[in-house]
Order: sequence, then C-alpha cells, then structure tokens
Amino acid sequence: MLELLALLRAHGYQTWICSGGTADFMRVVSQSYYGIPPQQVIGSRLAAQFRESGRANEIWREPKIESFNDKQMKPVNIALQIGKRPVFAAGNVGGKGDIAMLSYSQARRGPSFQLLVNHDDAERESAYAENDGASLRAASERGWTVVSMKRDWSRVYPAPGTAGSQAPAQTPALAQARSGRLHPGRSHSRHKNTSGIQDSKQERRSRWRW
Repeated sequence: MLELLALLRAHGYQTWICSGGTADFMRVVSQSYYGIPPQQVIGSRLAAQFRESGRANEIWREPKIESFNDKQMKPVNIALQIGKRPVFAAGNVGGKGDIAMLSYSQARRGPSFQLLVNHDDAERESAYAENDGASLRAASERGWTVVSMKRDWSRVYPAPGTAGSQAPAQTPALAQARSGRLHPGRSHSRHKNTSGIQDSKQERRSRWRW
C-alpha cells in the first residue's frame, strides 16, 4: 500500500489511517510506516481528562474506552475528525469491520473509489476470512474493487529500510486508478485536497507492490 499512498499524495490528496487500534499507539509509527502524519490518524481512544498541577499539566488517560473505532463507529469518527466523506476508502476482509466505512465513502456526492483487500495468502502472511463472507459479498453487490494478497502482491513485506514515501510503479490496478475510473460505470473528474482513508491493523503492515 505504500506505493498507492505515495501516488495519492503526489496528486494532492490527503491520506489518513482509520483503524480499530488505539490512536495513541498508531501515531507513534504512522509517519515512519506509512508516511502519514500523526494528526491524520483516526483510531480507538480511551477516556481522558486534563489535569493541572501548579504550572504543569497533562492529559490523563482513564481505564475505560471512550470510542471503539470499528464497524459503524468508523464513519462516525471520520465525520468528527475529517468533516467530509472520503473520496477513496480502502478496507480489509476480516471481522466485517470496514463495510460501513466503505459504504459511507460510496454514498458521497461525486466520484468515489472503494478498495477491499482480501487476505488470502497463507504462505506469505496470515490468511483469514469471514465465516459468512459478508465483506466480499458487500463488495460484489456494491461494485467495490477487490484485490487479492495472493494474486496482486509481488512482495508482501518491504525491503529493509523502505520508507513510507517510495514512488509507485505501474501495474494494471494502478493504471486504472490513474485513468480516473474511480467508480465502475461512471465518468469522473479529479478532485484534489480530499481525504483518502487507509485502514490499518498490525497485520496490515504488508505493502502492496503495485
């Protein structure tokens, strides 16, 4: 996915991470792993309060979850933190956690693109699927683009020292994105300064070699 993120940024798009993981953890690694600054990370969060002691102060985390950023809460938190529907949303098969986010993106006015990653490569990473196939079924019914880890990745993990800003290479999937075909069956114009969303869990550190 590093190449895709770099391509989007090169064309004036913001790229965000929207994950069920805690925002505090992901903000530490988002820049070095994905080239995404910490202020563009949306995640689960603990309840917190502001505390002062003399001239010192701090944000104090409480032992309870304020927002678990999964399923229907992803669109809610995107709306709260970005204030607009993403023009490009990418999610993963597994746990049905990204169906609502991809649906939210697709319902925006104007062009949109929804990408669903199918983790089906048991040899190079962990293959996992949903018992009822809900995410893949939603993709088929709603016209989302599905990509296969087994078929579409020439390399799953990056070479040592690879940064989140490497330049993209050309492949058929990337050529489709570059052509402006953001949604099958529709004609679209380019919209810049809009927000691309990349879902991230620990397994999603894999890089898509375009």
